[in-house]
Amino acid sequence: MPFVQVNISNEIEKEKEKSAEFKKTWDESREEYRLIGEMISIRKQNKMTQSQLAEITGNKQQVISRIEKKRTILR
Repeated sequence: MPFVQVNISNEIEKEKEKSAEFKKTWDESREEYRLIGEMISIRKQNKMTQSQLAEITGNKQQVISRIEKKRTILR
């Protein structure tokens, strides 16, 4: 059976139109990714290490790393 090429952007848009809950969750996740990207950008512009940011924010370096790798859920 051959693979079918799927346009993931179209599929996401269709799902967002069908489900208000999916749309809400999708939009929230996009905002979270944008904020994480902005945090990384600002940290690097200021030539800060993850450890330095962790100290300023009262977290451990591992927490900053997990956030930057998008392996943790922000709350």
